[in-house]
Amino acid sequence: MKLIILGSGTILTQHARNCSGYLIDDRLLFDCGPGIWRALGMAATDPAEIDHICLTHFHVDHVSDLQAILMTRWLTGLKKVPLAIVGPQNLPEWFGYLKKLHGPWIDDLNLKLYPADRSIRINDRLEIVPVNTEHTEYSQGYLLKSDGESSLFYSGDMDFNTKLIDKVRGTTVGLLEASNTEETKIEGHLTPRLAGRFAQRAGFQKLILIHQYPEVLEIDAVEEAAAEFEGTIITAEDGMTIEI
Repeated sequence: MKLIILGSGTILTQHARNCSGYLIDDRLLFDCGPGIWRALGMAATDPAEIDHICLTHFHVDHVSDLQAILMTRWLTGLKKVPLAIVGPQNLPEWFGYLKKLHGPWIDDLNLKLYPADRSIRINDRLEIVPVNTEHTEYSQGYLLKSDGESSLFYSGDMDFNTKLIDKVRGTTVGLLEASNTEETKIEGHLTPRLAGRFAQRAGFQKLILIHQYPEVLEIDAVEEAAAEFEGTIITAEDGMTIEI
């Protein structure tokens, strides 16, 4: 399984990183914030191959480029190519507002909406399992299972949440946000140290730190996480490819 880090940053412009976007095997996209539409082109991804987009929540730094992706599909003859959009339970309501904003062309697309209240099988090998992260009322992280084994957990935005640990225990790779330092910690977000603690208690083998605000880039985030986590730790960078 191939993971491409399309965007590892935040909405702030103090660093030249795209917002959240993570591509699995050129077909499954987790989040699509500002910069992800362009990053897909730079990664030479064929838009027709993307058949699932999973949104964690509706903050602009995680969803804004969905509109650009949909318009690209409409303009390039991919109107009838199926695309599943998975998201929080209020996805149909949110998408309804999007349709009102943009007009009838969205109805030309072959879209299917999946509010994240159940597991979704992509094919015989891959299954997406949504888990509530409590960052917002309906925010979701996603557990990706490959051949029945828990391969990757993508947190989206989340704080340290003990209720999630058992749900994702034994996952191979944790793709966890590490937005703040210990000194700048705010509710609803992890620090590198807390991401390490979560990864250790969940029994992950590898931890990838994502969604880092500028102050986190000024510290040794790997060292902070390693104070809590004994496995392999990687700080994500845009354009990075990782085999899972």
